[in-house]
Amino acid sequence: MMMKTAARLAVLASTALYAMSSHASVETGHWSVTNITPSGNGGNVAITLDQTSAGDYTGTILNYAPASGTLSFVTLNVDEGSELFLAQAGSSFSNATAASPAFVSLFSTSTTPLKVGTDFYLAGRTRSMTDPGFSWSQADFYDSFGWAHVKVDAQGKLQILDSAMAFREAGIVVGTTQAVPEPSTYALMGLGLIGMAALRKTRKT
Repeated sequence: MMMKTAARLAVLASTALYAMSSHASVETGHWSVTNITPSGNGGNVAITLDQTSAGDYTGTILNYAPASGTLSFVTLNVDEGSELFLAQAGSSFSNATAASPAFVSLFSTSTTPLKVGTDFYLAGRTRSMTDPGFSWSQADFYDSFGWAHVKVDAQGKLQILDSAMAFREAGIVVGTTQAVPEPSTYALMGLGLIGMAALRKTRKT
């Protein structure tokens, strides 16, 4: 009887968790690009993304060279912090994967421009002081993740074709509106599967 109750509880926990993860706070948009007159520091484009679903954008100034198809970092807003990366569609972008070879931080391109061509994806991670657990002392505390599909027009200017942000989530799959679940979510889903197997076994006996 105890085994049956435990199995049912595990199934219920897994079901509830799956329902919560399927309603993740992921929204399309929340990115913008502004092509600007080159400034003294050489920047000619500003890419912004929202730190919250209500707005509160953060911006990064970059330099795009149409002749070579390269992008380089110039400067950024002094706010809660954000970081942009060159990304590939279908890649899972999170704090854990940001350091992997699948993502190249634009912070590293101030001296060596990054070859991006005329059609590419950017991934971005940011945070807001309104986020639960926010701390200035945690340099890697980012809990909002997004991506933008960027294309160069006939005039050599950047434009955003599509974009999305996952606010207060563990990450996002680039090119989709799918949030990356927390590791604990996988653990509880596994518990639910074990519970379902146990429940099936008790029904057979």
